[in-house]
Amino acid sequence: MSLFTRRRLLAVAGGSFATGAAVRPSVVRSTQRLDAGTHVWPGPHGDHRGTSAVPSTTTPTDVTVAWEREYQTSSVSAVPLALANGTLIVGDRDAVRALEPTDGSQRWAYALPHPFADSNFSQRNIVRHPLWVVDDRVLAVFDTNVCALSLSSGRLQWRVRTNSSIDSALAAGNTVTFDGRLSGTNALWALDTETGVERWTYAVDGDRRLPIAAIDDRLYTVRFRYGDRWTVASHNLETGAVDWRETLEGRLLASGPRAAVTADGLYAGAESLVALDRDGTQRWQAEFGTEFGRALAVAHDLVFATDVDASEVVALEAATGDPRWTTSVSTLARPGGLSVDADTVYVSTTDGFRALEVTTGEERFRFDGASTANSDTTTNPTASGPVIPTTDRLYQSVGDRVYALEGQRT
Repeated sequence: MSLFTRRRLLAVAGGSFATGAAVRPSVVRSTQRLDAGTHVWPGPHGDHRGTSAVPSTTTPTDVTVAWEREYQTSSVSAVPLALANGTLIVGDRDAVRALEPTDGSQRWAYALPHPFADSNFSQRNIVRHPLWVVDDRVLAVFDTNVCALSLSSGRLQWRVRTNSSIDSALAAGNTVTFDGRLSGTNALWALDTETGVERWTYAVDGDRRLPIAAIDDRLYTVRFRYGDRWTVASHNLETGAVDWRETLEGRLLASGPRAAVTADGLYAGAESLVALDRDGTQRWQAEFGTEFGRALAVAHDLVFATDVDASEVVALEAATGDPRWTTSVSTLARPGGLSVDADTVYVSTTDGFRALEVTTGEERFRFDGASTANSDTTTNPTASGPVIPTTDRLYQSVGDRVYALEGQRT
């Protein structure tokens, strides 16, 4: 085990320390499926592919609020959500909470005490990023800590402490990757999701390298640099070794990119939206507003993206980048989110969402009843997370509120 792991790894399981450090764990391809009976929405944009797409046999024609809950956000971002194994996971400002999806009642909550907190834990580490669910555990980033919690009880299973902030985390199969620093050097870290044991690190160039998507045994990252060039790389998920890297033109926003990967290609968006084949060959690049592609979804051989500057949603052919349709949405959230089911695109807005028909972009219905009382919608618009569609309900976070929406169907 590396020095980093020995000094900063704390595994908790029934009050005892247990690790398989003598044997490097092997990569197991994810058992997660976007299915209503198991993992509906295990990560911030669906699963580790980031496509924000779920299968659904029925789509509502309208919605009403079944329940809503208010939480604290750590920034202008919406409260992060994940939905897995019949449990809705909510990232409050300083706690991870598990809710009953039917009525919003709380099953458990976990807050990580700050090192300088007093005995009653009044000072806590902040939940910095969206949450991941892998099998029976929840993975959360509290400030500079990566933690695994039991999905059923919220009990801490293991914890890894870094010596820097973490800008991005992604879970795929039994591996969670994140960026961090070791002895002043930026690195990409990979841990085993079951034990927290370090699997590998990658720190060849010393730049920030953010994990953005994964599929099968491949992990995709972005080499973060200020300026007008950025680099996408494909890694072996088991070893961290780079298979290929491609340097792209265009400015990468300070908040980092959004990306999705399918069997056919990789799509990364920031100031522009770039499509790559799985071997790294650039297929096409689309440029609309200065934040085009920060919200995107991929399904039905289409890429859906938001043009915040023009307040529009654009559907592009995945193979060519040619526009299929464009729809104006005057209250787009920044950066907001997109999600897709069998025949509907859900577009996050500052007061809820718009539901658009997949093939035409025509509005089917909308939810615009979210409270904006805690936000100045002129200077600081409310952020909204992507809609999580299920066969029974839709779930969404808008600013500091979480909504469960009952679907009306014909």
